[in-house]
Amino acid sequence: MRSPHADPFDLTASYADMDGARKAIDALEFHGIDPSRIRLLGAAADAARRADERPNMARRDLRLAWRLIWRAVLWSLIGAAAGAVAGVGFWLAGFVVINPWFTVLMWALFGHLTGGMWGAYAALSIGDAWEMTFERVDGMPVVVAVRVDGADAAAHAERILRASAPQGVALTPAHGASAS
Repeated sequence: MRSPHADPFDLTASYADMDGARKAIDALEFHGIDPSRIRLLGAAADAARRADERPNMARRDLRLAWRLIWRAVLWSLIGAAAGAVAGVGFWLAGFVVINPWFTVLMWALFGHLTGGMWGAYAALSIGDAWEMTFERVDGMPVVVAVRVDGADAAAHAERILRASAPQGVALTPAHGASAS
């Protein structure tokens, strides 16, 4: 949210490849930076935008699909274990449906389904910049740009970007009101 008293800043961080940029974007979004305020710049981003116009997106989509499947399977297993523990808790508390094992099994199934759906949903990010990082653009560095409001937010975003091992980070006062 933009504060009326905070001056906007633009941060840029350069990365050797799209994988490094994706990790930085993931970290920024995880720490509360709105995806609409994150952009990709540079030759790699331009190549990814041109590739985005191709009719066949199978190569990029396959990498994204594997990420979704991996996260869904991982979290469905975690959810099944948590559901089974909840089922045992209900069993020990005396809340049994049909028989004790059925109660544990049903709660494990509930946890499995809930965990899998949550894992797949959490694997997606809604920002255009994040989606473009799945395009394979070899040999071209990419720049992640972030627009933040205020010096505190700029310092916070800069710490996040520096922790993601960029080739370099720059902070400049922004010109204009929107990063979109």
